[in-house]
Amino acid sequence: MALKKILVSIIFIGSVLHGFAQSCNCETEFTYVKNFMEANYAGFKDKKAAMTEKGYNQLVSEYATLSKDPNANEHCLMIIYQFLKQFKDHHVSIGIKFDAGKLDSAFISQKQIIPISDERIAELRKSTGFEGIYDFHEGTKYKIAVIKDKTLLHDYIGVIVSSNLPGWKPGMIKFEAKLETDSLGMGALFMQNGRPKIDGFYFWKNAISGDWHREGTIPEQP
Repeated sequence: MALKKILVSIIFIGSVLHGFAQSCNCETEFTYVKNFMEANYAGFKDKKAAMTEKGYNQLVSEYATLSKDPNANEHCLMIIYQFLKQFKDHHVSIGIKFDAGKLDSAFISQKQIIPISDERIAELRKSTGFEGIYDFHEGTKYKIAVIKDKTLLHDYIGVIVSSNLPGWKPGMIKFEAKLETDSLGMGALFMQNGRPKIDGFYFWKNAISGDWHREGTIPEQP
Protein backbone atom coordinates (compact mmCIF):
# COMPACT_ATOMS: atom_id res chain seq x y z
CA MET A 1 0.00 0.00 0.00
CA ALA A 2 2.86 2.37 0.82
CA LEU A 3 4.31 1.77 -2.63
CA LYS A 4 0.99 2.70 -4.22
CA LYS A 5 0.93 5.92 -2.23
CA ILE A 6 4.45 6.81 -3.31
CA LEU A 7 3.60 6.11 -6.94
CA VAL A 8 0.50 8.25 -6.66
CA SER A 9 2.64 11.05 -5.26
CA ILE A 10 5.17 10.75 -8.09
CA ILE A 11 2.46 10.66 -10.77
CA PHE A 12 0.74 13.58 -9.07
CA ILE A 13 3.81 15.80 -9.08
CA GLY A 14 4.75 14.97 -12.64
CA SER A 15 1.33 15.30 -14.21
CA VAL A 16 -0.30 18.17 -12.33
CA LEU A 17 2.43 20.67 -11.71
CA HIS A 18 3.91 20.88 -15.20
CA GLY A 19 1.00 23.05 -16.25
CA PHE A 20 1.07 24.85 -12.91
CA ALA A 21 4.53 26.22 -13.74
CA GLN A 22 3.48 27.79 -17.04
CA SER A 23 0.20 29.48 -16.18
CA CYS A 24 -2.19 28.98 -13.34
CA ASN A 25 -5.93 29.09 -13.01
CA CYS A 26 -6.17 28.08 -9.38
CA GLU A 27 -9.78 26.95 -9.48
CA THR A 28 -8.92 24.59 -12.36
CA GLU A 29 -5.75 23.37 -10.65
CA PHE A 30 -7.50 22.73 -7.34
CA THR A 31 -10.36 20.85 -9.01
CA TYR A 32 -7.87 18.68 -10.89
CA VAL A 33 -5.99 17.82 -7.68
CA LYS A 34 -9.21 17.08 -5.76
CA ASN A 35 -10.48 14.81 -8.52
CA PHE A 36 -7.09 13.14 -8.86
CA MET A 37 -6.97 12.33 -5.15
CA GLU A 38 -10.52 10.98 -5.15
CA ALA A 39 -9.83 8.72 -8.12
CA ASN A 40 -6.22 7.65 -7.56
CA TYR A 41 -5.14 8.02 -3.94
CA ALA A 42 -5.03 4.51 -2.45
CA GLY A 43 -6.07 5.60 1.02
CA PHE A 44 -8.81 8.02 -0.01
CA LYS A 45 -11.81 6.01 1.23
CA ASP A 46 -10.27 5.52 4.67
CA LYS A 47 -9.26 9.17 4.96
CA LYS A 48 -12.70 10.37 3.88
CA ALA A 49 -14.38 8.00 6.36
CA ALA A 50 -12.20 9.40 9.16
CA MET A 51 -13.19 12.96 8.21
CA THR A 52 -16.85 11.92 7.68
CA GLU A 53 -18.78 12.78 4.53
CA LYS A 54 -19.87 16.12 5.95
CA GLY A 55 -16.34 16.97 7.12
CA TYR A 56 -14.77 16.14 3.77
CA ASN A 57 -17.36 18.13 1.82
CA GLN A 58 -16.80 21.11 4.09
CA LEU A 59 -13.04 20.78 3.60
CA VAL A 60 -13.44 20.75 -0.19
CA SER A 61 -15.83 23.70 -0.04
CA GLU A 62 -13.42 25.82 2.04
CA TYR A 63 -10.43 25.29 -0.23
CA ALA A 64 -12.50 25.51 -3.42
CA THR A 65 -13.68 28.92 -2.23
CA LEU A 66 -10.08 29.99 -1.63
CA SER A 67 -9.17 28.85 -5.15
CA LYS A 68 -11.68 31.38 -6.57
CA ASP A 69 -10.29 34.36 -4.64
CA PRO A 70 -8.98 37.26 -6.81
CA ASN A 71 -5.46 36.61 -5.43
CA ALA A 72 -5.74 32.82 -5.58
CA ASN A 73 -3.19 32.32 -8.37
CA GLU A 74 -0.42 33.80 -6.22
CA HIS A 75 -1.37 31.54 -3.31
CA CYS A 76 -2.41 28.49 -5.32
CA LEU A 77 0.55 26.35 -4.27
CA MET A 78 -0.28 27.05 -0.63
CA ILE A 79 -4.00 26.39 -1.17
CA ILE A 80 -3.35 22.96 -2.65
CA TYR A 81 -0.55 22.21 -0.16
CA GLN A 82 -2.81 22.94 2.82
CA PHE A 83 -5.65 20.92 1.27
CA LEU A 84 -3.35 17.90 0.81
CA LYS A 85 -2.04 18.24 4.38
CA GLN A 86 -5.52 17.40 5.64
CA PHE A 87 -4.94 13.84 4.40
CA LYS A 88 -2.08 13.56 6.93
CA ASP A 89 0.12 11.44 4.69
CA HIS A 90 3.76 12.45 4.18
CA HIS A 91 3.83 10.51 0.90
CA VAL A 92 1.51 13.07 -0.68
CA SER A 93 3.41 16.21 -1.64
CA ILE A 94 3.42 19.08 -4.09
CA GLY A 95 5.91 21.37 -5.77
CA ILE A 96 6.32 23.60 -8.81
CA LYS A 97 8.94 23.17 -11.51
CA PHE A 98 10.61 26.42 -12.54
CA ASP A 99 13.96 27.98 -13.40
CA ALA A 100 15.05 29.55 -10.10
CA GLY A 101 17.55 31.80 -11.87
CA LYS A 102 15.04 33.36 -14.25
CA LEU A 103 12.87 36.25 -13.06
CA ASP A 104 9.21 35.55 -13.78
CA SER A 105 8.23 39.14 -14.55
CA ALA A 106 4.66 38.27 -15.51
CA PHE A 107 4.00 36.37 -12.29
CA ILE A 108 5.67 38.85 -9.95
CA SER A 109 3.93 41.84 -11.58
CA GLN A 110 0.55 40.35 -10.59
CA LYS A 111 1.41 39.83 -6.92
CA GLN A 112 -0.97 41.52 -4.52
CA ILE A 113 0.21 44.59 -2.63
CA ILE A 114 -0.48 44.76 1.11
CA PRO A 115 -0.07 48.37 2.28
CA ILE A 116 1.77 48.80 5.59
CA SER A 117 1.59 52.25 7.14
CA ASP A 118 4.53 53.98 8.83
CA GLU A 119 2.58 53.76 12.08
CA ARG A 120 2.24 49.99 11.72
CA ILE A 121 5.95 49.64 10.94
CA ALA A 122 6.74 51.66 14.07
CA GLU A 123 4.56 49.29 16.12
CA LEU A 124 6.25 46.23 14.64
CA ARG A 125 9.68 47.63 15.54
CA LYS A 126 8.62 47.50 19.21
CA SER A 127 7.44 43.89 19.04
CA THR A 128 9.20 41.24 21.12
CA GLY A 129 7.23 38.34 19.66
CA PHE A 130 7.54 36.79 16.21
CA GLU A 131 6.08 39.91 14.64
CA GLY A 132 8.62 42.58 13.77
CA ILE A 133 10.84 44.13 11.13
CA TYR A 134 13.52 41.78 9.79
CA ASP A 135 16.54 42.17 7.54
CA PHE A 136 17.64 39.56 5.04
CA HIS A 137 20.83 37.94 6.32
CA GLU A 138 22.89 39.03 3.29
CA GLY A 139 23.32 42.75 3.82
CA THR A 140 20.75 45.19 2.48
CA LYS A 141 19.03 43.16 -0.23
CA TYR A 142 15.61 43.62 1.35
CA LYS A 143 13.68 44.17 4.57
CA ILE A 144 10.41 42.52 5.57
CA ALA A 145 7.62 43.09 8.06
CA VAL A 146 6.51 39.86 9.72
CA ILE A 147 2.83 40.14 10.59
CA LYS A 148 0.49 37.76 12.41
CA ASP A 149 -2.39 37.00 10.06
CA LYS A 150 -4.28 33.86 11.04
CA THR A 151 -6.18 32.27 8.12
CA LEU A 152 -6.71 28.77 6.70
CA LEU A 153 -3.48 29.22 4.75
CA HIS A 154 -1.14 30.87 7.22
CA ASP A 155 -0.52 32.27 10.69
CA TYR A 156 2.26 34.69 9.70
CA ILE A 157 3.21 36.51 6.52
CA GLY A 158 6.45 38.26 5.63
CA VAL A 159 5.81 41.41 3.58
CA ILE A 160 8.43 43.46 1.74
CA VAL A 161 9.14 46.85 3.36
CA SER A 162 12.04 47.83 1.10
CA SER A 163 13.96 45.91 -1.54
CA ASN A 164 16.81 46.01 -4.05
CA LEU A 165 15.58 42.80 -5.69
CA PRO A 166 14.45 43.14 -9.33
CA GLY A 167 10.68 43.24 -9.60
CA TRP A 168 10.02 43.24 -5.85
CA LYS A 169 8.01 46.15 -4.42
CA PRO A 170 6.93 47.15 -0.90
CA GLY A 171 3.78 45.29 0.11
CA MET A 172 4.55 42.07 -1.79
CA ILE A 173 4.45 38.83 0.22
CA LYS A 174 7.85 37.14 0.62
CA PHE A 175 6.57 34.19 2.62
CA GLU A 176 3.48 32.79 4.31
CA ALA A 177 3.73 30.17 7.04
CA LYS A 178 1.34 28.07 9.10
CA LEU A 179 2.67 27.06 12.52
CA GLU A 180 2.91 23.32 13.16
CA THR A 181 4.57 23.71 16.58
CA ASP A 182 5.32 26.71 18.78
CA SER A 183 8.34 27.54 16.63
CA LEU A 184 8.10 25.62 13.33
CA GLY A 185 6.01 26.81 10.42
CA MET A 186 5.47 25.30 6.98
CA GLY A 187 4.44 27.30 4.00
CA ALA A 188 5.33 29.08 0.79
CA LEU A 189 8.57 30.96 0.28
CA PHE A 190 8.51 33.23 -2.75
CA MET A 191 11.92 32.92 -4.34
CA GLN A 192 13.94 35.81 -5.75
CA ASN A 193 12.46 35.11 -9.19
CA GLY A 194 8.95 35.54 -7.74
CA ARG A 195 7.84 31.89 -7.81
CA PRO A 196 6.84 30.01 -4.63
CA LYS A 197 8.21 26.79 -3.18
CA ILE A 198 7.15 24.89 -0.08
CA ASP A 199 9.61 25.43 2.77
CA GLY A 200 9.99 25.26 6.53
CA PHE A 201 10.33 28.34 8.76
CA TYR A 202 11.92 28.23 12.22
CA PHE A 203 10.79 31.11 14.42
CA TRP A 204 13.40 32.08 17.03
CA LYS A 205 13.63 35.04 19.37
CA ASN A 206 15.35 37.40 16.94
CA ALA A 207 15.49 35.39 13.73
CA ILE A 208 13.43 33.34 11.31
CA SER A 209 15.32 30.32 10.03
CA GLY A 210 18.76 31.38 8.86
CA ASP A 211 17.36 33.87 6.40
CA TRP A 212 16.13 36.85 8.40
CA HIS A 213 17.22 38.55 11.62
CA ARG A 214 15.32 41.14 13.59
CA GLU A 215 16.29 44.67 12.63
CA GLY A 216 18.98 46.01 14.93
CA THR A 217 20.18 42.59 16.08
CA ILE A 218 23.14 40.47 15.05
CA PRO A 219 22.28 37.44 12.86
CA GLU A 220 22.12 34.42 15.14
CA GLN A 221 21.51 30.70 15.20
CA PRO A 222 19.43 29.03 17.95
